[in-house]
Amino acid sequence: MSKGKRVLEAIKNIYPGIQGGYSYWETKYDGSPLDTDIDGLIWENETYPKPTWSQITSNMISELDQLKLEIISEIKSEASSRIIAAYPEWKQRNHMAAVVDIQNKELIALKANTTYTLSADELAIVAAAQAAKTEIFNIRAKSDELEASLDTMTQEQLEAFDATNDSNWV
Repeated sequence: MSKGKRVLEAIKNIYPGIQGGYSYWETKYDGSPLDTDIDGLIWENETYPKPTWSQITSNMISELDQLKLEIISEIKSEASSRIIAAYPEWKQRNHMAAVVDIQNKELIALKANTTYTLSADELAIVAAAQAAKTEIFNIRAKSDELEASLDTMTQEQLEAFDATNDSNWV
C-alpha cells in the first residue's frame, strides 16, 4: 500500500466518522518531492481540525505490517477456497442437518427413558460429518499457523509468499 493510502487510512483512524474533505499528495503538483510530509495533506474538511503529522504517523500502519495484513487476507481467502472445494456449503449443511436428525432421534429416546441405537447408515453419516469437520478444522489450523509464521518473515520473504502454493498447506 502506498504511503498516500496509509496516510488516508490513518486519518480515518483518527476521525472514524470522517466523510471526505481531504486528500494526500505524495509529491508536489509538478512531481518534485515535498518539502515536508505534511505539505502533501490537502485539508478542506470543515467538521474536523487538520491533524498534525505526529497524529497521522502514530495512527499509520507500517508498510511491513500492511503487507502482513494483505497476506493474512490472502491466506484466509485461500483457506476458505480449500474448505469450499473439499466441502461445498451445501454439503456442510447436509451433514449438519443429518446429524441434527440423528440427535433428535436420540433426544426423543432419552425423553422416553429408552435408548436409541444408531443404524449402520446413521453411523456412516456421523463418521462422514466428523471427517468433514476434522478436515475443515485442519485447514483452519494450518491457516492460523501460516498467519503466525508471517511474524518471522523478512519483507523479501513476505513479498515472495504465495498463499495458493500447495506446499504451504501440507
